[in-house]
Amino acid sequence: MKNLIKIFGKYKRKYKFLVKVNINQANLIHNFNYFKNLNKGLKVAPVLKSNAYGHDLVNIAKILEPVISEFICVDSYYEALILRNYGVNSKLLILGYTITENIFKNKFKNVVFTISDIKQLFEILANISKKIEFHIKINTGMNRQGFDINIVDEVICKIVNNKKIVLSGVYSHLADADSESVDFTNKQIDAWHEIVEMIKNKIPSVEYFHLAGTEGSLNTKIKPIKANICRIGLGLFGYSVNSCFDLKPVLSMNTIVTSIKQVKRGDKIGYNGIYEVKEDMKIATIPVGYYEGLDRRLSGKGCVYINNKKCLILGKISMNMATIDVSDLLDIKTGDKVEVIGENKGKMNSIESMANISHTIPYDILVKIPSNLRRKVV
Repeated sequence: MKNLIKIFGKYKRKYKFLVKVNINQANLIHNFNYFKNLNKGLKVAPVLKSNAYGHDLVNIAKILEPVISEFICVDSYYEALILRNYGVNSKLLILGYTITENIFKNKFKNVVFTISDIKQLFEILANISKKIEFHIKINTGMNRQGFDINIVDEVICKIVNNKKIVLSGVYSHLADADSESVDFTNKQIDAWHEIVEMIKNKIPSVEYFHLAGTEGSLNTKIKPIKANICRIGLGLFGYSVNSCFDLKPVLSMNTIVTSIKQVKRGDKIGYNGIYEVKEDMKIATIPVGYYEGLDRRLSGKGCVYINNKKCLILGKISMNMATIDVSDLLDIKTGDKVEVIGENKGKMNSIESMANISHTIPYDILVKIPSNLRRKVV
């Protein structure tokens, strides 16, 4: 892998790329500061799991490193190793499960692990030989990960009696913070508050308490949360269920027109010929398909933009290509720039519009943009 990276690095400036993914640094910093200023006194921990929601783990971490004051959240020890390998030195909190052997073998400083399972806790208690920093996760109602509330007291007692486990944080996760109804979320918050008070009494040295993510931070209908830090993932990159907030999309994608042709009425386009030409028209091909992140559910429904003009996708999107209608573009030529994903939320090729058309969520679109596509910070 390292040799491949070296080879790619050697040639990436020499050759032009068909597909470019742009990362807007100013918009990223704007979004970070928006959440930082949203609740005065509440610190922000950026969540960069899943290749920073498809934006590029390393580039995003390096942009944010000068402005973060606490820690970066990642999903796995693998992501932590990538950041350390590329010179990111900020404290890292691993949110997902880490194999216990990897916890004990870790040589990097300021890597904090999560314990969320009683079996793993017993394994760590039985084998830990040096001081290691942890956060624990509590299940307040999502029932996906974390210690159930009825055993938290036992968990805390065992941690208190072991001097090698350094408990620096406690967290949970809201399951329904983006819903119109806040009843379930408020029940989770009530459960969370009981846990917070109990842990503060038993381990006063615990530094971090965090519950809210993007939607929990933005939802003004829910109860105030006892926490001193929030984990911001999707909102960091410009997206929220509620579009009234001043968040700016960070990612855009461009490509070029690679071929143009005239087709006649009755001709069929793409696999299975699902699109039949109704009148003579001009079509173009772009080198972006569902492998590059142009969701297949956008077939016949989505669009791209050329010179700020909407061009509909015709027929089925292929693995590495899509066909578009360019009949209204009189002077179009091969090599012309195509905006596949735009930063303007009002356009049909925004991530939010793509998600709506595909009956999915923005996460689902973003994380499928393959990591090998070049990201350029602009």
